[in-house]
Amino acid sequence: LALNSIKPTTKNYRNVVEFNLQNTKATLVGGLSVDAKIYKKGNKEVLHESKRTDLSMAPNSNFDYSVDWENQALKPGKYQLRLVAKTADDTWEWT
Repeated sequence: LALNSIKPTTKNYRNVVEFNLQNTKATLVGGLSVDAKIYKKGNKEVLHESKRTDLSMAPNSNFDYSVDWENQALKPGKYQLRLVAKTADDTWEWT
């Protein structure tokens, strides 16, 4: 898997941080779990997080995954995303 982009945006009138995951292989990725945590840079307290399980990705595909900002304003500053994606056979981690 590859992490293509991370950006703040609005979905359904709600502030979210969205990132794009890509399956770069010509094989199905099944049983995928995604755990995304967002921190203020330099801080260990989780501001927002999202976990999903039993996802799958078609070969050579990508999708946008959103972390809801829970109706709060997205204040200017530096943030850090800690992302872990797992299947039964593989683990991908990004910071």
